Amino acid sequence: MGEYRICKQYLALCVCLQLFKITKFTSQLVPKMGLMSNVLRHAAIDIFFFAIVFFNSLLAFSTMLYVQVR
Repeated sequence: MGEYRICKQYLALCVCLQLFKITKFTSQLVPKMGLMSNVLRHAAIDIFFFAIVFFNSLLAFSTMLYVQVR
């Protein structure tokens, strides 16, 4: 089961990287898609800090649920 879990995690990482590649190639092929990649590039820092706050809140609420259920 451990190898299966590692394989699923590796596959998920590969799919994420493929989505980034698809975004890159479509922005070169279709000029209007370039706007999406430019916006994501400029908003990367804000998205990163939002992800930190989001996962911190998710961890806090899941810990609170664990304490309430236990």
